[in-house]
Amino acid sequence: MEALQELFGVDTPSEAIYWAIAALSSSVLGVQTLLSLVGLDLDVDLDFDIGGDDVTLSAILTFLGMGSWSAILFKSQTDMGEGGILLTSLIAGIVGFGTVVLLINKMKNLENSGNVEIKNAIGKVAEVYLGIPESRTGEGQVQLLVQGRLVIFDALTDGKKIETGKEVIVYDVEEGKLLVELYDNKELSSAKVLD
Repeated sequence: MEALQELFGVDTPSEAIYWAIAALSSSVLGVQTLLSLVGLDLDVDLDFDIGGDDVTLSAILTFLGMGSWSAILFKSQTDMGEGGILLTSLIAGIVGFGTVVLLINKMKNLENSGNVEIKNAIGKVAEVYLGIPESRTGEGQVQLLVQGRLVIFDALTDGKKIETGKEVIVYDVEEGKLLVELYDNKELSSAKVLD
């Protein structure tokens, strides 16, 4: 312990521990960040989660770094006792940890929601973007909100031609194309929409 105190130029063993944790966690987090900038992702998911959110190595390193740096700051700038410093540094670490877990999981959700599942269009009302020829003699296009995104899909109808700007309801998907029929704000006469 005396070697750490001498290395960091501090008077107490607790300060030496705070400095060691701060230096190590910040160094590893810094290297990890620099490597991610060049395309190497060394952040690993750990084998547990909190409330459905994955915990990563970055979150643990942030907890250690924020906690130890705040302990160093409180030790040098306040007259708090060891218990108060430990408590406030734990709170700072938990806030940093929670923020990183939240942000990383939000980013993962963005990655996962990049692909729109066409089957999620079934049962939704769409607007005809490009006229749809009658009786599947050709395809048109419709636009609608799916998974919170405005998307355009190719569409077919079994009925009469549907003009641009009309509202349709999607009742099925076939070979990557939506099957639609004119929507008149009433229940579908054919009751085709699948649950």
